[in-house]
Amino acid sequence: MEKAMYENNQAIAYEYEAFTATGDIREIIFHKAPFVGAEGTVKGMIGVMTDITDRKRAEQELRQSEEIFKRILTGIRAGIVIVDPQTFTIVDVNSIAAGILGVSKEDLTGEPCTSVHWIRARDGLREEECPLLQGDIVHEEYRIERPGGSSVPINKTVISGVRAGQPLLYEVIFDMSAQKALERQLALAQRLESIGGLAAGIAHEINTPIQYIGDNLKFLEDAYSSMTAALGDSPLSGMTDAQAADFAFILEETPKALSQSCEGVARVAEIVKAMKRFSHMGGEEKFLLDVPSAIENVILVARNEWKYHAEIRQDRDPAVRHFLCYPGDFNQVLLNLLVNASHAVSEKYKDTEGKGTITIATREEQGDLVLSVADTGCGIPEKNLHRVFDPFFTTKEVGKGTGQGLALVHDIMRKHGGTVEVVSKQGEGATFILRFPLNEEEKNGA
Repeated sequence: MEKAMYENNQAIAYEYEAFTATGDIREIIFHKAPFVGAEGTVKGMIGVMTDITDRKRAEQELRQSEEIFKRILTGIRAGIVIVDPQTFTIVDVNSIAAGILGVSKEDLTGEPCTSVHWIRARDGLREEECPLLQGDIVHEEYRIERPGGSSVPINKTVISGVRAGQPLLYEVIFDMSAQKALERQLALAQRLESIGGLAAGIAHEINTPIQYIGDNLKFLEDAYSSMTAALGDSPLSGMTDAQAADFAFILEETPKALSQSCEGVARVAEIVKAMKRFSHMGGEEKFLLDVPSAIENVILVARNEWKYHAEIRQDRDPAVRHFLCYPGDFNQVLLNLLVNASHAVSEKYKDTEGKGTITIATREEQGDLVLSVADTGCGIPEKNLHRVFDPFFTTKEVGKGTGQGLALVHDIMRKHGGTVEVVSKQGEGATFILRFPLNEEEKNGA
């Protein structure tokens, strides 16, 4: 090394370990340079030794701290977006942030911080300013609109810091998708519990008077038959023509009225039973559900939604009978899809005399219970197909849709280990296909 120094007449520097008299190891950096005399010839060497042990130890501790910090951030799934406060450009992102934002690190670096579409959860408006221009941001909720059109709920905190002497802004973001899904499921469970209790109470209150009304109508029907039989073949003798006409009308119409009343009471009783069955399907335990009965219950409970604009058709596989699931969740999935289909059909046929069709079908396919709900409604535009399961996304008018129904369907299917997909053509309708995995007991028709 010294030979090259003399030949090239250039200074050199290198590090080495030296032992002290007490046996300690010290990190030394040795700077050497050739010493040239007045006549221009090399006379010797000048050397300076510097003890850098403490600096090396500090650098090692800093590297270890940074590595631990990176591991902590990775472990808690924290995304980091670093912004230059002078130019408001993104200077760096970690892999987790790139995954959350749906954009590669290379495509984000160097872009303005406003290139990320931050939608404030508190008012639904896009954040037009860069961080900290409007004040500190601590645990504030946003939605990020990805380039493909999907959105991700996130929690963001912005802090300032210094790296290599440069002041920077650090946007710390957390993907809240899983938490929001749990919140929706909790809200669903609470809503089902309250609605279930209310429905059960109403059903119980209606059931008693309906029973004695039905019994009384049956008695009147039987009594009327006995009375007309006792009157014999000439009950109109001794009456004027007008009286005879009135009495003949009564004799003819009364049986029809009693029969229709009995049918109406039976219909109300069936609706009450369906409400009771539907309201008792909650709970956090799986058990075998009678699929045909559950479908009939949901159709009956949602009848007011579809009866004016649609006809319900069923294409059920007789082999698909029982299914191990969370019954309340199954009911909610089918109810949401049926209501959505009803709205789509209603929108298409609202200004016509015609009616659409909603088809509910079941089949077993490759070890799955396949449940499909198809409608002949207005359909879903192709540009929106990939967004229909996003929370809060809706194309319905204000006050009619919250954008939560299909998000709940997606969450519930994931809870069951199943999948949901949608096939649609605008103007022709949509089909939602749900696949629930079956176990061996269910496949054997338990």
